[in-house]
Amino acid sequence: MSNTASSPYHQRLLAFLLAIALMPGMALAAEDDRWTVDLDPALLDLIETELPDSQAVSSEYLSADYTPNLVLEEDAQIQLTAIDKGTGRFGYFAYETSFLDELSKADFDLNGNGVVGLEELDQVEGIDVQWAFNGQFGGPISPGDTVNLGGGEVFAAGTSVSFFFAQNASGNDNPNSNSQTYYSLDFLNPEAASTAGISAYAADDKTRHTVTVESDYGTVFGFEDLTRVPVVAGTAHGRLADDDFNDALFVVSTFDNSDVPVAPVEPMSAIGAALLGLCAALGRRRRLSA
Repeated sequence: MSNTASSPYHQRLLAFLLAIALMPGMALAAEDDRWTVDLDPALLDLIETELPDSQAVSSEYLSADYTPNLVLEEDAQIQLTAIDKGTGRFGYFAYETSFLDELSKADFDLNGNGVVGLEELDQVEGIDVQWAFNGQFGGPISPGDTVNLGGGEVFAAGTSVSFFFAQNASGNDNPNSNSQTYYSLDFLNPEAASTAGISAYAADDKTRHTVTVESDYGTVFGFEDLTRVPVVAGTAHGRLADDDFNDALFVVSTFDNSDVPVAPVEPMSAIGAALLGLCAALGRRRRLSA
């Protein structure tokens, strides 16, 4: 009989959970399947630096060289921590990675109005739409609220996971909500053409509503919650986005070796640390040579 608990996967899982429990500034307060962590100030500082409020993000975050969606290389659990309660709700949908290869926005926009709603997305065979917190737990979301997606489900290798943000969705909404919704899959967003597909994104077409930032605690996902072009038929508001991509924020971690794609940009906090290190080294060099 094999010893499942000693498998490399379970060893990594146990090590990750132990590291989180002992991490300074990340003390746990467990309650059923949902718990709350104390967010480390360093993480909040990183977000404030990279995604400052009411300022357009750096162009690297809108690069076509990456896609802000998760592709699992191994069987894995996925953990999500809310950073900001925001004014809406976020969720996810899992699917086989190759599922989208031959599909376009028109295959999801079932009523043809140019806007893909959660009710439409939920009707597409092969897509499993879930709220990260709503439905499973209900109630308000607070910063630090943490959950294992799917109630601790182990997602199979080769699965892709994308995320969405439903604007102004109430705590009683379900995955059939008609709230204005934005997706980490660029081609599902209101600005995309009906013919757009998974590989259609270009940095200047304004269809991206999600950016990812690398951190020591996992990958930070940031959403822009307003339409990024002046007029899009079917959207539920008239205001234009400020492109700060910090209207809904959460951190995603996986218990495997998968990497969540992040923008091809070195975070300013890391650059600052490198510059400080360089200055310190130069100072020591001058003192030694004096």
